[in-house]
Amino acid sequence: MAKVRVGAIGLGRIFEDIHLPQITACPDMELVAVADVTAERQDRWRDELSVPIHDDMQVILDDPDIDLVCVLTPSRFHHAHVLAALRVGKHVLVEKPMAMNTAEAREMISEAESRDLILSVHHNRGYDADFGVLQKLLADNPIGRIVSIERRVLFDYTEWLAHYAERSQHPTDDGEKVTVANGLITRIERCTPEAEAYGEYTGVAKFTAAGAARLREHYHRCHEQFAGQPFREAKVFEKAYLIHLFQHMIEAGEEFAHADTPGGYREIDTQEDFELAQKNWPDN
Repeated sequence: MAKVRVGAIGLGRIFEDIHLPQITACPDMELVAVADVTAERQDRWRDELSVPIHDDMQVILDDPDIDLVCVLTPSRFHHAHVLAALRVGKHVLVEKPMAMNTAEAREMISEAESRDLILSVHHNRGYDADFGVLQKLLADNPIGRIVSIERRVLFDYTEWLAHYAERSQHPTDDGEKVTVANGLITRIERCTPEAEAYGEYTGVAKFTAAGAARLREHYHRCHEQFAGQPFREAKVFEKAYLIHLFQHMIEAGEEFAHADTPGGYREIDTQEDFELAQKNWPDN
């Protein structure tokens, strides 16, 4: 059987953490192209993906060799992007929530049915082991008639954006934002869109003796290679931030774990920050 050729629209966290690993692990699927309108995301994936990266999803829709389009864009765009893909004959997998309202959802379903195409919503939790146990309980009926079920999924995200609610002099663009997976930091960059960030780096890091030695090794190696030259986002290596070296190390295979401090810190970078600290920490 020929592989299902996949084009992905949207290169955010859900692509990185869920869809890319699933597509890669499936022997019957092949990622052949991706698209995102954000230049930072395009650059983020350019060295890691061996497929074309486009800035316009229409290129993917116009590709006759693509069978399935994964719509991973923000929810408000799902309706338009799904319809566009269906209308050029593509099967579609769309992230949840499917649409912004039932009218949009019904139109998407109707369009797929009229063209005899598959439209699937990525309700991946339905395949989790706990759902299997629940299905067996319902089938065996050992506990009688179930009248109510409550299920919660807890996401361990820090509340870093709350610190910016009152700040007018320090935008989130300046935050040293962090993405994580499986307990490890995957990115530490200012250019990360805030919607993808797990939290922000507070400027504190702890190293083992061996880790500190590798930090020094990377620093001296980078200094020798980039002294007086651009280094990542810095104009010259000597003006680079510590996060630039950290990200360089992560991409070289070094592992950085994260220790969360949800709500337990406050950055003081401006006079306004100092006044907010005095206001919110009156006893300190």
